[in-house]
Amino acid sequence: MRDTPKHEMRRDAPAKLFSTGDVSEGPISVKIIEEKDDRLVFDLMNCDAPIANAFRRIMIAEVPTIAIETVLIAMNTSIIQDEVLAHRLGLVPLNVDPESLQENEKLTFRLDFKCKKNGEQNIYSRDLKWVPDDDLNQSERLSPAPATIHDDILIAKLAPGQVIELEMVCVKGIGKDHAKFSPVCTASYRAMPEIQILREGFDDESKKEEYEKLVSCCPMNVFDIEDIGGEPQAVVANPRRCTMCRECIRAPGMEHKVKLLRKSNHFVFTVETVGAISPADIFKRSLDVLAEKCKTILQELKSKSG
Repeated sequence: MRDTPKHEMRRDAPAKLFSTGDVSEGPISVKIIEEKDDRLVFDLMNCDAPIANAFRRIMIAEVPTIAIETVLIAMNTSIIQDEVLAHRLGLVPLNVDPESLQENEKLTFRLDFKCKKNGEQNIYSRDLKWVPDDDLNQSERLSPAPATIHDDILIAKLAPGQVIELEMVCVKGIGKDHAKFSPVCTASYRAMPEIQILREGFDDESKKEEYEKLVSCCPMNVFDIEDIGGEPQAVVANPRRCTMCRECIRAPGMEHKVKLLRKSNHFVFTVETVGAISPADIFKRSLDVLAEKCKTILQELKSKSG
């Protein structure tokens, strides 16, 4: 029987992980660090960890999107089983904003493909065609027209003569019901690192060499040497890059010269979207969801107290 992994407290692990002097009584604030079409990095400050985790969980599981829910297969002579094909189609992300649809409104896509070549042919997500519902005036009301976000997702491979003909019904849902409805690839956060250089721990005669050793040992280039008051001093130049790998305190005696902490009310969020909703909008909508939850709790408390 193999030995099970054992977890031990590292000898160089600090007794204190979070700083206590950074707690602020100010309102929750957000600072955008990086924003792209599919990625957002921002700081959430003056906030407790449970609230930060609530935002993360809501962005993953409770912000609604549109996905393929029902697949009506008329013909499938490919080697892919019907249930596997339906599952693959359900995971194809759609470029549809759920707020543009009416309550209980559905979308329909069709796939009608026959391999007519001598060799095999590939079916891609771009072959899924939207069929507008004229009764709901979808062709004029929905702009841009609903489509797949990525047109190069491989759905199936067909041999000569094989056919796939089916219809897909798309509905609004949330990631708590199924992962295909989650609007994000990932939504994560980490506590902001706080690194302190304890000057009194360095030897005056050899501190320059020790500063250089501190700078060179960090793989993330967190530290740098600057000329302060006419003499070189080690400084924390890029605390955001710190991954708490602990390389800077592994050498003997360094745990008395550098202290690694995390700010207890400052979190660095990273949100990556599948493309249907921008990451900034996902965070804004998570705020609305949390606000509705708070309203529900207040109403319940008032009804029971009254």
